[in-house]
Order: sequence, then C-alpha cells, then structure tokens
Amino acid sequence: MKLGAKRMNTFFKSIVALMVAVFTGLSVGCNNSDSAAEATIKVTENVETNSQAEKAENKNTKGLYLGARDTVYPAWFKDSFLDFQDDIAEAAEQNKRVMVLFHQENCPYCNELVEKNLSQKNIEEQLKQQFEVIALNMWGDREV
Repeated sequence: MKLGAKRMNTFFKSIVALMVAVFTGLSVGCNNSDSAAEATIKVTENVETNSQAEKAENKNTKGLYLGARDTVYPAWFKDSFLDFQDDIAEAAEQNKRVMVLFHQENCPYCNELVEKNLSQKNIEEQLKQQFEVIALNMWGDREV
C-alpha cells in the first residue's frame, strides 16, 4: 500500500516538527505549503506582563507548551519493559522492526502526529504491518 505524495509530505513535516520540538524544547509549526525540507520553525517568545495577576498566571504555566494537549496513544502500540534487545528479537521473529516514538506530556506536536497522521488507516496499517511501535516519554521516569 503506497501513501500519496501529499500525505507523505504532511507526515514527514509532522515528524520534522516533532523532532525539533522534542530535542530543542521549542514551539514548532509547519506550514502545509512548505516542503518537508523547508518546514518552518516558529519560536514563541515570552511577553512580559504588567499586572500582578498575569504574572502569577504566567508563573504557574511557565514551561508549558502553547496549545498543550493530552494525547492518548493507540492501543496497538507495544507495551514494553524497555529491554530493547528483547523487543528487537520479538519483532524480528514477526519480520518487523522496532520504532521508538519519543514524546512529551502535553506536547501539541506529539498530539498532532498521533491524531492526524497515525489515525489515518493506511498509515496505521502500514505501521502495524512493518513495526512494533513503542511510545517513550522522554521526560518520564522509566529506565531504559
């Protein structure tokens, strides 16, 4: 099953945005008119506020991502003990590979990746067929 060029382009732009957001902690956005190689990065800057109430509110939300959303990862993701040698061996027995999806809690880009891309039937079927997908919270307390 082949994915259309437009869907693959959107998929890869989401991956690029996710990777940049995950590894830099920046707020990142991709414009659908850009090519995957030209994914635009938009860094949000903190704006100083004048009122005490706004300062208190900002203090409570400091470090949160703009547009933060909880993400429910698909049930077909593998529950792993994070012993990757065992996971790779199990996947190889099924002629599959292991894909590790690094994410963060409340990351809007992780949410977009799951809800818009991984929910598409053709992408979901292809991933299920070729990969054992393990979701790993990069700031979580699970030891690898």
